[in-house]
Amino acid sequence: MEGIETSDGDSVLQSLGLCKLCFLRYTGVRKTQEYCTINESEADEPPTKYRKEDTCVACLGLLQHLTKDSEIKHIVEDLSKANYDSPVITCAVSLPIALQIRAHSIELFLSEKLASFERVKVVPIKEAWKWACSQRIASAVNKESCSGATCDFLVNINVEYSQDLKECSALEQVHSLKFEERRKQKRKFHGQLFTRQGVEGMLNSTTKEEFVAKFDYPPTAPAEPAFYNGVQCSHNAIFIAGRYNKFSRYLSQTPWLVEGERRMEGSVQELVSKVLEEHCTSKNSKFVASGREDVDVRTLGRGRPFAVELPDPHKTFFDPSELVMMQKLINEGARGLIHVRDLQRIHKDELVHLKMGEESKSKSYEAYCVCLEGELLDEKLDALSNIKNLVLEQKTPIRVLHRRPLATRNRTVLQMSATRVDDKFFKLCLETQAGTYVKEFVHGDFGRTNPNMCTLLGVSVDILALDVKQVFLDWPKYIIPTDSDSVPVC
Repeated sequence: MEGIETSDGDSVLQSLGLCKLCFLRYTGVRKTQEYCTINESEADEPPTKYRKEDTCVACLGLLQHLTKDSEIKHIVEDLSKANYDSPVITCAVSLPIALQIRAHSIELFLSEKLASFERVKVVPIKEAWKWACSQRIASAVNKESCSGATCDFLVNINVEYSQDLKECSALEQVHSLKFEERRKQKRKFHGQLFTRQGVEGMLNSTTKEEFVAKFDYPPTAPAEPAFYNGVQCSHNAIFIAGRYNKFSRYLSQTPWLVEGERRMEGSVQELVSKVLEEHCTSKNSKFVASGREDVDVRTLGRGRPFAVELPDPHKTFFDPSELVMMQKLINEGARGLIHVRDLQRIHKDELVHLKMGEESKSKSYEAYCVCLEGELLDEKLDALSNIKNLVLEQKTPIRVLHRRPLATRNRTVLQMSATRVDDKFFKLCLETQAGTYVKEFVHGDFGRTNPNMCTLLGVSVDILALDVKQVFLDWPKYIIPTDSDSVPVC
C-alpha cells in the first residue's frame, strides 16, 4: 500500500466495509490502470479480505455497481439517444451530498486509528469513477475521451441516493442557525438547504465531538445503494458568421417589441437564426451584428457582418456544402427581404472583430433628401464634396431618447457629395464614422446635431430614404458565391 503501513492498516480498512476501488482510493493508489482494468466480475466480487456482503460504505456502491458493463450499457444507450456529433467527450458524475459526510466520517476515523493516514492523498470518488469508466463510455459511442478543460462536449452522469436527505439532516441539529439563515434568504441560496459548498463549510466548522455525537462514526453500510438516474449532455456554444443584405424598409434587425407586444412581423435575426437553430439542433440562439440599421433603412453592397451564437448544439461539424445549403435555405425563406452570404463557422475569439468594428469601422450611405424651404443652390451642393472630416456634435436623438441615455457625442463625416435630382430633391452620398446618426445630420433634429445639412446648405432639409451602401469591415472572410446564390440586384 502507498502511504498506509500494512498489517494494522489492512485490518482497519477491512473493518470499514470498503469495495475494491475505495480500498485503492484510501490507500492513495493513483495508478489509473488499477482502476480502469476492472471488469464486471471483479466489481461484483472483491477479494476475500474485503467485506462483500454489504454495499460499500464510502461510495454507496458507485464504484461497485456503476462500473459494471451492464450499467455502462444504460449510460451508453442514453448518450446515443442524445445524438451529439462531437468526436470527443468528457464525462463527469454528479454525486449525492451524503457522500461528503461519509467521506468526512471515514477520514476522521482513519486519522484516529492510523498515524500513517495523514500521509495519504485520498483519490476522490469522481476521479476514480472517471478512471474506471470514461474511456469505456467514450469507446462505446465511437468518441475519444479527453479532459474537461479542453473538451466542448460534457456528459454528466446523475447518481442519486434515496437516503441522501436523511443522512444530511443531522447537520441541521449541529448548525441550526446557518440553516435558519438559508431558509430566510431563499434567493441568496437559491432555495437549497444542502449544497456541496455549504455542507463542506459546515463539516469543516464541526468539531469531532459534535460530529461523532450526531453521525455514524465510522459510517455503516447503506440499506440500498446509490443508483444511476440518467445523463445530462451539454456542448459549448458554436458560432456561425456571415454578412446580410436587407432589402425591405419594413423589417427590423431584431424582434421589435414594445411592452411585450410585437410592432412588426419578422426580423433579420429570426429569418437567419431559425434555419441555423434547426440545422444545428439548438433550442435557441443569440444574434449579434456590427451595428444596426433602422427598420426603414436598407443595407446594400456586401452587407452587414453578423454572428449567431448557438448554445448546446447537437450538430457542430459542417462541410462547405452544408453551409451553402443553410445559406440557401435562409435566402429562400426570406423571399427577398434579406440575403445572406459568406456563411461560415468561426471561433468565439473572432467575435472581437465585431466589437472592434462597432468602434473603428466606417460606413457609406446614400440619403435621398428634399429641400422644404428656401432655394437649393448648385454651388452649395458642389461645395459639399470639398468638406472632409467634418466633426459633428450630436445629442441623443429625440426618437431614441426613450431607450438611450441623454449624451452629446462627437462623430465624424469623413467625406460627402451631393447630386441634384430636380429643384427640390437631391441625393447625398457620404462616408461616416461608426455610430453617426445620419438622419439627424440631414434634418438637424431641432438643432440637436451641429453642424447639419440645413446649416451647410442654408435651407430647410429633410430625409426621405436612407440606404447603407457599405460597411467597411473586412470580416468574416469572403466566400465566392455559387451561381444559384447570387445577390439580387436592387
